[in-house]
Amino acid sequence: MNEVLRRLASHVAIQEVLARYCRGIDRLDRALLASAYWPDGFDDHVGFAGKIPEFLDWVLEAVRQDISTCHFIGQSFIVLGGHRALAETYFQSHRQLRRPTHDVLAISLGRYVDQFEERAGEWRILDRKVILDIRNEIPLPADQAPPPAIVSSWKGQHGPGDPSYRSAELKALSGLG
Repeated sequence: MNEVLRRLASHVAIQEVLARYCRGIDRLDRALLASAYWPDGFDDHVGFAGKIPEFLDWVLEAVRQDISTCHFIGQSFIVLGGHRALAETYFQSHRQLRRPTHDVLAISLGRYVDQFEERAGEWRILDRKVILDIRNEIPLPADQAPPPAIVSSWKGQHGPGDPSYRSAELKALSGLG
């Protein structure tokens, strides 16, 4: 493969890793989330810094407490160097949190600063540092909280109950089918 195609393929593969991370965390899909990292990797997240197996336990338990979550990724600045890459990727995280008196919409904007490594032709995150640029919690009084979905097939959910898991094509593409 010529150098230009190899670089383009690496950029696409890294973007796919970032998408797997977002889907894995929002759906509480441990296997999919783990597939974004090398098992010997490290994540320095907000409130946690440690090896990937412990990170997975910590983050999935934290998100499990949320009513809902939705992660978005923006532009990535990727610098390739052989079988390593450095990437800074902008993100938004929206989480609906349950509080004793009211729900809260927590909005975080920041950047994932990742070191990727390619092993046997596969890119994954080896080291991540999360940088928060903005974090807000907006109270949601009962009369302003998002209404429940009228039809359950429209309501996003954590885990395999999410409507997207009913798609045979998506299951096959994500390795779940």
